[in-house]
Amino acid sequence: MNKKVLSILLIFVVFFGIGSQSFAAPAPPLTSLRVIRVSSEKAGIELIGRNQLSTNYDHGGSFIHVTT
Repeated sequence: MNKKVLSILLIFVVFFGIGSQSFAAPAPPLTSLRVIRVSSEKAGIELIGRNQLSTNYDHGGSFIHVTT
């Protein structure tokens, strides 16, 4: 490869590869998190109410999915 191709490749890697992550600002702090739905093999799908602090069913099995 000649120097021009290597220079273009280096610029591409810096601006579109590694360099793009360094320009990102940190996300604002998380102020709340809400669980909307929990599903599992054992208990199926359970919708979680706005003021509900725990599930009503005994979830378990080979998978569990939590929707936030």
